[in-house]
Amino acid sequence: MEVEIEYKGKIEKVKLKRLSWGQNNDCIRKATSMVKGQSQLDQVTMHELRLLASIEEAPFQKNVEELRELDFKVGDKLFNEMQKLNSLSEDDKKNLDTPSSVKNSQATE
Repeated sequence: MEVEIEYKGKIEKVKLKRLSWGQNNDCIRKATSMVKGQSQLDQVTMHELRLLASIEEAPFQKNVEELRELDFKVGDKLFNEMQKLNSLSEDDKKNLDTPSSVKNSQATE
């Protein structure tokens, strides 16, 4: 997915990809710490890591410092597009219990 942004006074494109299950889990793991024997998820860190992992091409360097320097509107737009890209649709949620290959074989019986 390509997202148009304004960066340094020019219209630029950022290419985002859908994260794999493992990539998403890796971001959660890296954003989790132990505090007094309890795991604690730093959601800001998780959001930054997920966005960085989702960016394939950008007019800026792919690191947390560069993300934090982006204009608020640009960062928010990229984050929202990444969230949409990495969310399950309502149909996907309904079909979680039964793999499509099983549904297809049941439909032909």
